[in-house]
Amino acid sequence: MLKRALSISVMTLVVVFVVASMATAYTVATVGGYGPYQTGSGGEFTLLPGDGLQVDLNAYGATTKNFVQTGTFQTFCLEEREYIYSNTTFDAIVNTAAVLGGTSTSDPISIGTAYLYSQFAAGALANYDYSRTGARASTQDLQNAIWFLEGEGGVDNYFVAQAMAALHLTTVDALMADANGAFNVGVLNLYAQGHPGDLNYLRQDQLVMLPTPIPSAVWLLGSGMLGLIGIRRWSRRT
Repeated sequence: MLKRALSISVMTLVVVFVVASMATAYTVATVGGYGPYQTGSGGEFTLLPGDGLQVDLNAYGATTKNFVQTGTFQTFCLEEREYIYSNTTFDAIVNTAAVLGGTSTSDPISIGTAYLYSQFAAGALANYDYSRTGARASTQDLQNAIWFLEGEGGVDNYFVAQAMAALHLTTVDALMADANGAFNVGVLNLYAQGHPGDLNYLRQDQLVMLPTPIPSAVWLLGSGMLGLIGIRRWSRRT
């Protein structure tokens, strides 16, 4: 009985730790201005994650990581009317949702956005100009598609159509459904340094590839707890 209670207690502490770590503030900096490939009021942005922030750089291709500066990755913003600053360090909270328009409402990223960003990060997004020559129309088009899929205005363009076809969806509403951690895509909620979580200092929400989908990690740990309980109950019957 004591061992059973101890096992459950340990698993409970692990789950509490994982959930708490989701709200831990890290640091992220913009480099090279906003990044040398930033266009218009959106991405690409170049971000440098600080110590402790586990970004899955292995999920990024050669043209979306390290080529601006070692340790950096390329990303896009989620909110059309929130702004960050160039060459600035921010506090960042790892999340699966944007902080909607500077309010306390959580706005989970869409399945369409998660798909497009995962393909972009891997260097595999069709019709994207990774050479970044000329006016880089595809950069602005991808940002507009992301804004559209997040209900921020944007444009229903060919990237939206690509995501719909790839995910075998037939309506825009289905494409805008919550991603729920799909494709290992997360969000960095960026705040002015010293004010993580304070909506008065909210700056922007940026996409990022994470090592493990946050909801799945919590679900697996929860399942582990249930499994341990089941095993203990089964062993007591035998």
